[in-house]
Amino acid sequence: MTPRVRLSGSLEAGGSASSDLIGASAGGLVPPGLFLLLGGITLGIPNLVFSGFLFYDPLHLLKWIVTMVPVAVLSVVAGWSVMRRGPERSGFMVDTLGCMWLLVILWASVQPLFGGIKSLPTFIREWFALGGLVAFYFVAYNAFRGEGDLRVFLWLAIVNCGLNVVFAEVQTRLSQVPFSFILNAPGNYVGNTAQQEMFGLWSAMACFCGVYLHVSHSEVPPRRRWMEPLNLALLALNGWGFWNSTARGGIVSFIAGVVVLALMVVRNFPARRSVLLRRMGIGVLVMGLMLAATLGAGHMGLSRSQALLNKAADMVENPTSLAGRIGIWRSSWEVFKFHPIKGVGLGQFKLHYLAGQRLMFDRYPDGLWQYTLWAHNEYLQWLAEFGVIGGVLLALAMAWWLRGFFWSLLKGDEVPLYCAWACGMAFIVATDALFSRPFHRVENVIWLAFALAVSARTLLPRESWFNGIRNQWVTRVFGAAWMVVALLGLTYLADGYVGDRMLLLASKMNDPNSKLVYVNKAVSHIMTREEAEEQRGYYFLALGRYLKDPVVFRKGADILYQAFLHRPDTKKLFELINAYGMLRDKDKVMELVYYLKPGTYQLHF
Repeated sequence: MTPRVRLSGSLEAGGSASSDLIGASAGGLVPPGLFLLLGGITLGIPNLVFSGFLFYDPLHLLKWIVTMVPVAVLSVVAGWSVMRRGPERSGFMVDTLGCMWLLVILWASVQPLFGGIKSLPTFIREWFALGGLVAFYFVAYNAFRGEGDLRVFLWLAIVNCGLNVVFAEVQTRLSQVPFSFILNAPGNYVGNTAQQEMFGLWSAMACFCGVYLHVSHSEVPPRRRWMEPLNLALLALNGWGFWNSTARGGIVSFIAGVVVLALMVVRNFPARRSVLLRRMGIGVLVMGLMLAATLGAGHMGLSRSQALLNKAADMVENPTSLAGRIGIWRSSWEVFKFHPIKGVGLGQFKLHYLAGQRLMFDRYPDGLWQYTLWAHNEYLQWLAEFGVIGGVLLALAMAWWLRGFFWSLLKGDEVPLYCAWACGMAFIVATDALFSRPFHRVENVIWLAFALAVSARTLLPRESWFNGIRNQWVTRVFGAAWMVVALLGLTYLADGYVGDRMLLLASKMNDPNSKLVYVNKAVSHIMTREEAEEQRGYYFLALGRYLKDPVVFRKGADILYQAFLHRPDTKKLFELINAYGMLRDKDKVMELVYYLKPGTYQLHF
C-alpha cells in the first residue's frame, strides 16, 4: 500500500509527489510572489474595469490589457527560466492535457494555410487570446502553491463581484449613471461586465467561490475566523446580484458546480465529510435565503424577481425554443457546414453568421431573424471554427480530464481541498458554455484555464511525451519561443492601443481633414485596421452626402463594401443597402438583400 504524506496543509493522492511542489526546484518556474501578484491581477481585476471614455473601444480593450499583460509578463519570465536553466533546474513540466492544448494552438496556427480566413486581424486577436489561456495554464500548473494562493484569488473575485452588484443596482435604479467608473448602461443589470449573461456567469463563479471559502475555513486557524462572517456577508450580497441577474445559464452552472463540490466532499473526504457538508450547507442556505429575499422584494418593486419568474415560465411553456436559441443554433450549424473538416477559422464564426442564417431561412422559413456574433453554445461555435479536427482535439482533452475526475470519485482517495474547488469551477464554465459565450470573454475563461491547471496537478498523470524529451536544447528552444511569443503579444497590445488612440482622436475631430488623417493612421495598426477602413467608408459617405457629390458618395460605399466583405454585420449591411439604393446600383442591392429574411422586404428602383 503506497504511503500518503501531508504537504502544504493538504493530502496528496498516494504514490505521487506533492502537487504543491511542482516547479519548486531551484527556485521554481516563476517567483512565487510574482505569480501571486500577477495572477491576482489577471483573475481578480478585469471584470471590474472597462475602457470607458479614454478609449475608442469603450469596453473590451482595457479588459484585454488587464487580463493578458500579467499573463504575458509571467510568460516572459517563465520562458526565460526554461530557456536559461532547462527543464530540470526550472522545474518546468507539461502534462498530457497541456500537450493537447498545444496541439489546439498548432491546429489554429495552420488554419490560415488552408484559406478561408475572412479577417486576419480578428484571427490574430483571437490567436493571442487562446495562446494566453494556454500560457496561463502552463504557469499555473507549475507555479501554483496550494490553498494559500487560492484564497487570495477567491477573495479578489468575491470582492470584485460584490462591487459589480452595487454597480448593477445603481444602473437599474438611476436613469443616468453619475459615476465614470461605472459602465453607463442605465436600466441594465450588468455591472461592469457589460452583458447580462456574463454578469450571471461572473456572479455564479463568485458565489461558488464564497461557498467554497466557507467550506475551506474549517481549516483556518481560530485567530483568522473573523473572515467567515465577512465572507458570508459578501456571499449574501453576491447572491442577491446572482438571482437578480436572471441569467438562466448562470443559475444552472452554479447548481452544477455545487453538485460537483458536494460529490467530491462525499467521495474524497470521508474523514471530514460531515464537517465539510455542514459548512457547505450553510453557504447554500445563504443562497436560498437570498432567493427568497429577491422574490419577496419583487412584490414591492425592489428586485427583478418578475423577470426571473417570466424566464422560468418561458422555459416551461416554450421548451422547444431552447430559451430563444434554437434559431441561432440552426444558423450556427449551417456555418459549420461551410467547412466541416477544417472549420471556418479561429475567430471567424461571426463573420459567416449572416450567410449561415440565410441558409437557415431556406430550411426553416418560419425562423426568426436573430443576428448575433456568437453561437450561444461554445461547443457548437468551436466546431464551426475549428472543424471536425478541432472538435476531436477538444473532445479528447475533455475526455482525458473527465477520466481523471471520475476515476478520482470512484477510488475515493483524498485529494487537496482546492482540487474540489477547481473541479466545480471547471464544471461551472463548461456548463455555461452550453448556453452562452464564456470562452469569448477572456476575463472569465481565464478562470477555466486556472481551474484546469489546478485540478490536473492532482487528477491527471504528470508524464507526457513532452517531459520525455531528453534533449535539453529542444526544451530550451520551446522556452525561447514562449518568451518571444509573449513579447510579440505585448507588442501587439501596445500597437493596438496606439491604433485605438488614433480612432478616438478621429472621433473627436470636427475638422474633416484632421479626422481623415487620424483614421488613416489607425489603418497602419493591425488591431484597428479593419475598424479604421470601416470608418473611412462612413467618412466618405457622410462627406458625399454633405457635398451632394455622387463620386465621393460612391467611394465611401465601395470602401464600406470591402469592409463588409471582411467583417459582415447588420450595421454595414443596412447602410450599404441604403447607399447602393440611392446610387441605383441594382446588382449590389440584390447581392446585399440576399442576407435578409425572404419575404420581409420590398425593392423599388
